[in-house]
Amino acid sequence: DIQTTFPRYQLAARGQYQRFTTKLAYGPGNFSFKVAHAGGYPDYWLTAVGVSGSGTGSSAIMDPPFYLNTSSYGGGSEVDWATSGIITASLTSSTKIVFETNVNSAYGDSYTQVHFSGTVNGIHLSASAWDFDSGVTGSTLPSLHTSIRDYYAEIVNAGTSYNNRIITRNDSGGWDVYVPSDGDRVYVAADKEERVYVASTDTWDSLGRIAEKGLTVSGSLSVTKAVTRKGLFHASRNATASFNWSATPQSASLSWDSYPRLDTDYYSASTDQVHIMESGDYKIAYGVSWYQTGAGSMVTGSLKTYIATSSFAAGSGSAANTSSIGTLPNSLNYGRIEGPEGGASRGSNSAAFMASLNTNDVLRLYVEHDYGHIPATSSTVAGQAWIIIEKV
Repeated sequence: DIQTTFPRYQLAARGQYQRFTTKLAYGPGNFSFKVAHAGGYPDYWLTAVGVSGSGTGSSAIMDPPFYLNTSSYGGGSEVDWATSGIITASLTSSTKIVFETNVNSAYGDSYTQVHFSGTVNGIHLSASAWDFDSGVTGSTLPSLHTSIRDYYAEIVNAGTSYNNRIITRNDSGGWDVYVPSDGDRVYVAADKEERVYVASTDTWDSLGRIAEKGLTVSGSLSVTKAVTRKGLFHASRNATASFNWSATPQSASLSWDSYPRLDTDYYSASTDQVHIMESGDYKIAYGVSWYQTGAGSMVTGSLKTYIATSSFAAGSGSAANTSSIGTLPNSLNYGRIEGPEGGASRGSNSAAFMASLNTNDVLRLYVEHDYGHIPATSSTVAGQAWIIIEKV
């Protein structure tokens, strides 16, 4: 009667979950349910059914759960609805019931779909009996979202408290706010004039506006909007493999299939490169998914990703892209292919960092099978990828 789905061709965020929790508490009594699975990989998806609580089976389910499946691969572990059996459990006290699916490892081109139906003491739990929730656990994403939300809320909702204050960036990356005293002076470089703070009117007055007889024409500085974003670039590629490497170390730059967002004032882009058009500081983030084809033992070495930069200004002709090539600091990331021995294996690399770039710099995202043993019947494939660049 309800189902959860993780579609194909998504780059993994470990700990993603989709969760249904009953709106009401049920029990004590009998709880009967059926579960069916389609898709998935070994030790890759987690499906759990149990009572609300906290335990090892699931972040929202009391341990042990009534039902726990962490391995569904191919036809062997897929569970067809028509042949799945009815599971009966006993509710010892009044409690809410939870049905959850979770991604507990990285993935690239897989999918999973789980169906569920249940009754308590003969009461059918229809779709209207559940509350739905989804998100990410065990990740920095929730805390990052909270930080960004609080930052914008402070600027927008409490902006008036910073009127006529002096705000400077400190060495630790935070903001120092100076509250002026009556008579303080500052020089405004943009206006090429000196101003004096008048506490009685909470204004910074230009000396040129003060008449000889002491008449002051005052005004105020106000915050009218939050943050103006500059130069956002976003590109991605689908999960169709462009590299299929054997055991020998090899590297190549990824190509991009689409540019959902491209601010042409700051960037131009082609299939495999991003051309920077204005010098400054840039925030860069990227992610790449990997998978291993064929059967064999797990990879014993590492997979490497990094962003290489070169400058058109460094040379001419064929030398323009190679004269000053190098790896951007903090862009280098190492990862391992992970999975059960003898089965399909998957992994992902990602990085987020700041970089100072110059006009005419060219960026390329490189993927590399660094080293390690891979059986002759298996190869490492770089699948789906994305990159986001924003001028700060």
